[in-house]
Amino acid sequence: MGDQIRQADADAKAQSDDFDLNFARDRAESFASSLRSNWPEASREVLGCVRGADGDAKAMKQCDEFGHRLITGAQSNRNFALSYSDSLSARGDVAQSDQVNKCVEDAGFSIRDMQRCRDLADRLLFP
Repeated sequence: MGDQIRQADADAKAQSDDFDLNFARDRAESFASSLRSNWPEASREVLGCVRGADGDAKAMKQCDEFGHRLITGAQSNRNFALSYSDSLSARGDVAQSDQVNKCVEDAGFSIRDMQRCRDLADRLLFP
């Protein structure tokens, strides 16, 4: 009887791990899909994380969290910074536009750095 209980516990844990893995994979892939059109580099980075996590539920959860952080913490600031950069360029402030674009490029996937880029773009566009 004890072996059956241990086996049932092991089966339940395996099912739970499979659920966690699939849930995190689905969310990470969904985040990557959302990023694909406006930020393809971030999409590729999330998908690379998913591929690297393979069957590891803990690693896949990190990919899920990474995608979530990009969507909720960095994407909006990036979009505003680039839009403001376009506005700067359109009004003839090409050097300032280049400064914002460089900031965005250097920020990579850092939420804090992307916020700084948006703040920079705000200051330059609305002095």
